[in-house]
Amino acid sequence: MEPKKRNPRIVVFNVEPEFALSGNLIDDIIQAMQLGFRKGFSTTSAIVNIIDDIIEFLDQGLAVALILLEFSEAFDTIDHCLLRTKLLYFGFDIN
Repeated sequence: MEPKKRNPRIVVFNVEPEFALSGNLIDDIIQAMQLGFRKGFSTTSAIVNIIDDIIEFLDQGLAVALILLEFSEAFDTIDHCLLRTKLLYFGFDIN
């Protein structure tokens, strides 16, 4: 028996309008040091912040250690049902 052919469903997460409508929404979800997915911030912003922190700590005579972790496949480990529930909780229209 062949499976029924179905029309593909496309799910689009359009969060831009929610961020535009409520400046507080981004503050409640994304911490100030989170630079990804924020307008006007980039990997360059992150590097500048890190270098500034290192220089500040060295100027204070403190030891500095930097640990870098790579999470490029982290999204594969997310429980997508839980993610959907949390997005709905924060008011995102995911339909």
